[in-house]
Amino acid sequence: MDPFGCLTLSFICRSRPQPIIFWPPAAKKALINIKNVDQKCLVWCVLVALHLFELYPEKVSNYLPLQQELRLGNVTCPVQSCKVPTIEKLNNLRINVFLNEDEEVFPLYISKREDNRVINLLYITQGDGKHYLVCI
Repeated sequence: MDPFGCLTLSFICRSRPQPIIFWPPAAKKALINIKNVDQKCLVWCVLVALHLFELYPEKVSNYLPLQQELRLGNVTCPVQSCKVPTIEKLNNLRINVFLNEDEEVFPLYISKREDNRVINLLYITQGDGKHYLVCI
C-alpha cells in the first residue's frame, strides 16, 4: 500500500484471445471471462455487468460499440485498483473487487458509494504469475 492507502496492484489482462482459465462446471455460469487482447479488462468487465449479452457474453466484440459509454477521465488502462473510486464517481457506479488466491476469496476493494448500479468483479491470480479480472 502507498501512504494514501491505495493498493498499487494493477489489473493485468491476458494477452491471447483464447480462454486461459479453465473453470469447474459449477463456476462457468457465475463468471464471465472476457476474451480480450488489450489491457482494458476493467472496461470490458464493467460493460458486461451493465449490458450482459445472452449470446456469447464473453466476446469483446459485443461491447466494442459501448466502450465510449464508460467514462475514464484521466485513468489509463490497465487500471490500478486505487483508480477504481475515480471510475465509480465518473459513472455513478458501485464497484466491488474480490481477490481469488489459492482457492480463497478476499475483498480487494469494497465500494463506499451508495449508487444503485453495483458491479462485482473477481481478480484471479494463478501460480504462473498471471492475473485475470472477470465479471461475477
